[in-house]
Amino acid sequence: MGYSMPLTAPIYNEPPYFYRGGNILLCVYRTKEEILKQIIPQPLKPAEGNLVYAWINDFGTCYGLGPYREAIISVPAEFQGQPGNYMVYLYLDRDTPIAAGREIWGFPKKMGRFSFSKEEEVESRAVERGGVEILRVSMQLTKPGTAEAVAGLGSPIYNLKVVPSVKKGAPPDVSQLTANTLENIVVHSVVEGNATVSFGISPADPLYLLEPVEIIQGIYCELDFDLTYGEVIHDYIG
Repeated sequence: MGYSMPLTAPIYNEPPYFYRGGNILLCVYRTKEEILKQIIPQPLKPAEGNLVYAWINDFGTCYGLGPYREAIISVPAEFQGQPGNYMVYLYLDRDTPIAAGREIWGFPKKMGRFSFSKEEEVESRAVERGGVEILRVSMQLTKPGTAEAVAGLGSPIYNLKVVPSVKKGAPPDVSQLTANTLENIVVHSVVEGNATVSFGISPADPLYLLEPVEIIQGIYCELDFDLTYGEVIHDYIG
């Protein structure tokens, strides 16, 4: 029988998944402290600096899940002193990685539609959902960078995994804080430069509440990595 539903035709197979030749476009910025306190669940604690990471990624080769594009809003957070990244919003353009991400680790993934462009030295990427361009990240590719700029990719990834109950009025069957770490990261190239991030106002996807008050930097990176199992670090039910 298969690893995932439907068992006779599983939508995804067992991890690990192998990403090769992917690239990320990242804008690092600051937002308001009070917003971060509202969205980061206990027992996670917001990291100092009020930083937000806005990513739009292109994973053209992923063995196990297939190719896809992905947008992420994440915020640095700590669990018992261990710094990592808490996943706030994710949008992808294919059902297989959406299903696997939600069901295995609890990544809060939704479907979105992407547009990419590159004119002169400016790379621009956007995601749309519900007829609204909810996120756009643009970067001026200015100078070569080093792997140090993306060292945080090796930090734990924190997710709030919730599975509702089939019973009316019952609490969730699963309510957990999970952690996993990317493995075998190989950074092929890094470019740094100026960046911008903008949000459309959507009633269904309120990314705009994490509005920037200061842009820190933009990073473009080409890399490989493996995505494998994680662990439950806090169980809200048990």
